[in-house]
Amino acid sequence: NTNIAKLKMSDISEYADKIGEFSKYWAWTWIDDEIKLSCSSPELERLKNIIFRLNMLKMRHFRPLIASIFLKLDNGKLNINEACDFLEIVEKYIFLTFVFGKEYTSHEITTFQKLNHEFYTDKTELSNIKSEFQKRIEQEKVKHTEQFIQRIRDIFNKDENKGFYTWDGCRYFLYEYERELFKKEHGGKMFLNKEWWSKNKSDEGKTLTIEHIYPQTPKENDWNEFDNFDGKDKNILRNLLGNLLPIANSENIKLGNHDFLTKCLSYKQDCYSAQDIEKNYQVWNADIIYKRSKSLIDFMKDHWGIEFSEEQEHYLIHGKEKPRDNK
Repeated sequence: NTNIAKLKMSDISEYADKIGEFSKYWAWTWIDDEIKLSCSSPELERLKNIIFRLNMLKMRHFRPLIASIFLKLDNGKLNINEACDFLEIVEKYIFLTFVFGKEYTSHEITTFQKLNHEFYTDKTELSNIKSEFQKRIEQEKVKHTEQFIQRIRDIFNKDENKGFYTWDGCRYFLYEYERELFKKEHGGKMFLNKEWWSKNKSDEGKTLTIEHIYPQTPKENDWNEFDNFDGKDKNILRNLLGNLLPIANSENIKLGNHDFLTKCLSYKQDCYSAQDIEKNYQVWNADIIYKRSKSLIDFMKDHWGIEFSEEQEHYLIHGKEKPRDNK
């Protein structure tokens, strides 16, 4: 807001210094391993993990706000646990609005740019912005649930029955479920080796892909449990959440369309989701896919506070509408 006529070299120098200082925090929003703060290792690891997850979600138009948070953390003006709690709400908002729901990238951009400016200039507290996020999550949850259901219907009906396999949130959703299994296995620890999950590994064999347990091109006589289903229903079953696993690309190629027990030999050494399959199932059939789909949908509801009607939940589990009661 400096008057151009009264602009001095000292003003320009001060502005340049601020840009230089802020560039470090901007870089931290992109590369979580660069973050260096005076805090405990668990606190820093939690922060880095949240930033990693936000980048998986593309962070949308919240990068300036998050850089401002880093600035205040580094200057001792903000508590790291308060910052992490807030960033978890941002993650929830981004997932529900842009991945679960289907809003345009510019959705509410002006509102949040204004809030960021107020926060950066110390005109509002982080707690006030957190309340704004929570309010919008609550106000828009019904609309975003309807958007999600319609998208899943569309990809089952219009995209050659590719179902959840072509949902753009599938990879991130399976990451969060894997993180939940990791927490249970490690007594509540919430972090996970993010390198294995990175899209941009130099070792291409470690790039994450989505594995169909019941394969897309099964060998004859290897998957007799599905013989009673027609081609359309087989495709639906293949692409339900319950039939999908996050697997390293090299493993996915190796597994191919082998029978279930052969796949399980490899699952035993893979991610927690795969180990869970190997540990708990001796056969793989439609009922088990439905059962695992329900477990994943239950996780979605609990993790992000989502509510589905009975009919909506049936569709997500089975990939088709609930049969009508003709009585």
